[in-house]
Amino acid sequence: MTSETLGSLDCDCVQQLNGALEVIKKKKCGILFYLIQEGRGCGYVGKSRACQLVQYHNDTISTFDAYREMGMEKDYRSYTSIRDICHILKIAPEFVLLTNNPDKIEGLVSAGMTVKAVESIEVPPNPFNQPYLTSKQQSGHLLVLAKNKVPSFQLPRPPNAPFTPHSVDAGSRFVHVSSYFLPIKPRRILMTETEVRSMGFRGISWSCGYGNGHGKDYV
Repeated sequence: MTSETLGSLDCDCVQQLNGALEVIKKKKCGILFYLIQEGRGCGYVGKSRACQLVQYHNDTISTFDAYREMGMEKDYRSYTSIRDICHILKIAPEFVLLTNNPDKIEGLVSAGMTVKAVESIEVPPNPFNQPYLTSKQQSGHLLVLAKNKVPSFQLPRPPNAPFTPHSVDAGSRFVHVSSYFLPIKPRRILMTETEVRSMGFRGISWSCGYGNGHGKDYV
């Protein structure tokens, strides 16, 4: 949700997804299994609360530590559905698995799949995901670039302290579960001011500073 939909920079998920698609494109064969297992299978609520906890401790604990502190396992993901999909497709592949995570190799083998080889997909750390990648590397992930240190980003204000989930005053149907700083990669949406205003956005559009030679760009 956060990385692939919103474009957050505090992990490497979307880069791994795009990297896998690029490898499959170059090899001209392959399968992308997209499993809906947010936050290592603990769900978005658990993931967001873990991220808030890590941020509150200024990255001195990892998401693995945060899950443990909340009474959860470090990984709830299951790969049995891959076996079922292969059965439906009537294929029995010998996988060249694109991953940095030894647990995924073990999970696939345990599900009855054949892993012939493993290829790493790794991206350089950035100021927002350096601690996250380092914690994965320390937990056994096959990451080399995570050792390259980059200056960390300093939050513009103190992080939010953990709290008990509660219903929102303005709408009791909604539950406030977490609140933390989420760095998002800028998305360029090329529109004129007239087009932006025609969509009902008034007073919240601004120039992004990307010059395209055809007027202003707005978000």
